[in-house]
Amino acid sequence: MPAVVRCPVANCDAEFEGFRRSEGIKSHMNGRHTEADRRSLTNEAMIPQGLVRCEVCGHVHGASVRARRAHVSACGDYVPRKAAMARARDNYRHETETSSAMQAAVQPEQGPVRTLPRAMREVCVGQGGENDPTTDPWMQERVGTKRYLHKKEWAAWLEVCRPAFLGYGASSQAERCRRQLVIMDLVRTHLAMGRGEAQRRRDAVAGQAARAAGARNGIPQDEGAQDEGVQDEDAQARRTAARVEMLCMLNAAGRAARMLTRDGEDLVRSSAAEVVREVDGLYPQEDVSTFPQPPLPVTVVGVEKDEVSRAIRRRLTRGAAPGLDGWTRELLYPLTQDSALLMEVTVLTADILNGNVSEQMAHRLRATALTILRKPNGKYRPIGAESVWAKLASMVAFDRVVEASRRIFAGVQFGVGGQIELAIARVRKDFEEKGSVATLDGSNAYNAISRQKVLEALFGFEELRPAWSVVQLLLGVPGVVGLYDGGRLVHAWASTRGVRQGMVLGPLLFSLGTIAALRRLQAELPHASFVAYLDDVTVAAAPEHLEAACGAAA
Repeated sequence: MPAVVRCPVANCDAEFEGFRRSEGIKSHMNGRHTEADRRSLTNEAMIPQGLVRCEVCGHVHGASVRARRAHVSACGDYVPRKAAMARARDNYRHETETSSAMQAAVQPEQGPVRTLPRAMREVCVGQGGENDPTTDPWMQERVGTKRYLHKKEWAAWLEVCRPAFLGYGASSQAERCRRQLVIMDLVRTHLAMGRGEAQRRRDAVAGQAARAAGARNGIPQDEGAQDEGVQDEDAQARRTAARVEMLCMLNAAGRAARMLTRDGEDLVRSSAAEVVREVDGLYPQEDVSTFPQPPLPVTVVGVEKDEVSRAIRRRLTRGAAPGLDGWTRELLYPLTQDSALLMEVTVLTADILNGNVSEQMAHRLRATALTILRKPNGKYRPIGAESVWAKLASMVAFDRVVEASRRIFAGVQFGVGGQIELAIARVRKDFEEKGSVATLDGSNAYNAISRQKVLEALFGFEELRPAWSVVQLLLGVPGVVGLYDGGRLVHAWASTRGVRQGMVLGPLLFSLGTIAALRRLQAELPHASFVAYLDDVTVAAAPEHLEAACGAAA
């Protein structure tokens, strides 16, 4: 076949080159030209282009013996690629589920038709676990899993994922709900590590790093082994070294550097009963019956696979801890290298973004496992690792509303959208003009703010509509916050107030819940200036008015 293949039909200037030129010319002639045009050509005119015409059906195929034999068994009407895909999709739907018309015939009328997200969620109600999520066996255990895979393991991982993902977008809603739970279990099922194996692996990596560092510094390996305090410090150093080494391997050098230079916050290693007593006061409760619902109709948000791929590759944090489902950015990344799997990931992300998930899936997306840190002042800071699927959908939603949020927060709240430089410049200017400043830091601010006020503020801004459904999914119903000891659930709190720390949309939602109060303060105290960076509020005023302004803000 020549390097450049030209269409032999008269008055057609189409040319094809490259390694797919054979498929291009065949698709062009069979799809763009009529059978009369193709039959007007002689095989002698087409053979120099590597083509011949079937005298039975009139379609063009390759001139090689192998191509002719392949065409004999498939001789028939030519079906364009998109039509073939649609036919295969329809066949799959027919094989896996009954048609929507048949379902409607056997189901009684359910009353007035509601909007698409809520109506689709009703299909999945009743699959179990929707009444009391703490009774779900899935939440009773925190399974240790692999957090990343070497590139040589990607092919095997993709083969594991294909049966669960492929065909998801072509399935009915009931089938999607079933597959959602299968996808949530993939990592826990196929990449689980036993507790002993996980601990041995961490100790082995940490021990190698510590021995290598000691050998470089000339430190004997058994030095300090008799002192229990020194042993604890060495164990902590080995864990830190292993974590830093893993982050560097994942190209998360910034996080590795911050881990080496951080000061003050360490993991709490107290007994579970002591941690429960200390943390219990950090989760105040709120009456969920007062939570507002998003106004109808709710917009159905579309998602493109390019923005999902970009969010996975560039936005999700490298080396971040997984949620209870075990999925991480490093386990999602190989799926972006396969176009078919990426498309199914995009459809699943769109379903989460629009709230089109089963109640059991929704409970699992909301559930978090606590990691307890101790602040320099001795108090506890609970951090919950959000599911990477909730993070992905939240990032897509945030991209749709970030510009609108900047207009909403303009001049007062600078913590959303990366505006730290503007906040610093504003504080310096206010200090020069007013003469004195003070900074206020809220106590347990994220968990103390009223969730009712947060949701009312969100639903009050029409320009934030793309985020309504995913926020309603994650915060409109109480979530489970679990404390795990040795991988077993020892205590669970109901998250009914505030915004869970660790949520991607947490800064946006917290800022929405406080912006009205900040605007009101600014109007009532014109002699003072207020600059907020999330829960840190800087008050600037003349020295004689500063105390009163701080009291009003507090």
